[in-house]
Amino acid sequence: MIENEVPSGPVRDILEVLTDQELAKRGTIVDLIHPDAGKVGDFKTWGFPIKFSEAATGFNAPAPKLGANNEEIYRRFLGLTLDQLAVLKAEKVI
Repeated sequence: MIENEVPSGPVRDILEVLTDQELAKRGTIVDLIHPDAGKVGDFKTWGFPIKFSEAATGFNAPAPKLGANNEEIYRRFLGLTLDQLAVLKAEKVI
């Protein structure tokens, strides 16, 4: 709203962002690689929008699968031992 001297800009929806050719050229839009299925068709998402001249940014690995970090969480944050985890898994608690 320039006439009211309020800093503002358009708010774009997800489809507008993901199909923006300028963002694609800048590498802001990335293809999603699934750890089991590989490249997932035309599934795209936004990457890191800020570019630095001397620092690498972006995705270097996919997000972990559901439950992939459970053992680390149980051990680090709950203090469980490997033996305790084995018992809980055998009893189908986790």
